[in-house]
Amino acid sequence: MSSTRLDRALMSGLMSWRAVAVGVAIVAFVWSWWIVGPPVTRPDQLLWIMVVILIANVGRGLSIPRILIDWLPLFVILYLYDYTRGWTTSLGIPTHYVWALNADKFLFNGTVPTQWLQIHFYDPPVVHWYDTASGLVYLSHFFASLALATGLYIYSRDRWAAFMRRFILLSLAGLTTYVLFPAAPPWLANQRGLLPEVTPITGHGLGALHLAPMETWLTLGHAHANYVAAVPSLHAGFSMLVALFLIFEGRRPWRRIWMLAYPIAMGLAIVYCAEHYVIDVLLGWAYAGAVMLACGAWERQRDRRRLVRAQRDSEAAEPSADADPDVVGVPAG
Repeated sequence: MSSTRLDRALMSGLMSWRAVAVGVAIVAFVWSWWIVGPPVTRPDQLLWIMVVILIANVGRGLSIPRILIDWLPLFVILYLYDYTRGWTTSLGIPTHYVWALNADKFLFNGTVPTQWLQIHFYDPPVVHWYDTASGLVYLSHFFASLALATGLYIYSRDRWAAFMRRFILLSLAGLTTYVLFPAAPPWLANQRGLLPEVTPITGHGLGALHLAPMETWLTLGHAHANYVAAVPSLHAGFSMLVALFLIFEGRRPWRRIWMLAYPIAMGLAIVYCAEHYVIDVLLGWAYAGAVMLACGAWERQRDRRRLVRAQRDSEAAEPSADADPDVVGVPAG
């Protein structure tokens, strides 16, 4: 067997084993989620991302330091987000309890959608299919964006960088808003007596799945949550960002318009579960759209500059027609 054919055979075998290893890692992740719960802490999330990336890049020379350099800026921003609640308290900015509530009343002619949905669909003794579906859609926020980013990192670092650019910009926009305009979600307004017949029910449907550490990791997740980070809804924002990024990847984006079902489902879930008002959802979608437009404009401008620079470099490298023939190496006539 020639060395070329041997190299191809070895590469094919390596790719097969890599695919098997990635599959095993995914199964291990699902099993861990079912038994231990989803990774809600930042170190756990980073650890799983590194494991999957390292397995998927066996034989490609990708090192742990390289992965950390690429991913740490993102997790620094996520840590900052986790601690925005303390910032608003230290800055003395009051929490807004009625702005979003009044906005929803204005949009829906005096009706608050969260309140209406829970009165008509929530039945405390019974777990309906839509209760479980709402809980699962809500939870997808904690891994959908990172899962897409991990897949892009394995597939194409350029596309990963494009998505991360949007992810980080949306995170910073949301974080800034949370610090300057802390706002309460519906369930917190209920505790202030502002919105009766409303309760947080995210865990209601998830209990039917019999996940062993349900209460533990829900409590852990709430311990790291910013309760007044409601405007805009980044659950809505990131779900829309994931959908829009995938829709506009490649040609004929209209064929992937069905992906908008994800942010719509997220919006319905978080409004029904009293995590957000409708106005929060609309603002989250608007933030995501603005980030897509801003990053797209910047990238087109960057590409134009690169093209102009490449053309200039190419022209500078070409010999001029009226240059000295002795310089360009053309025999004199």
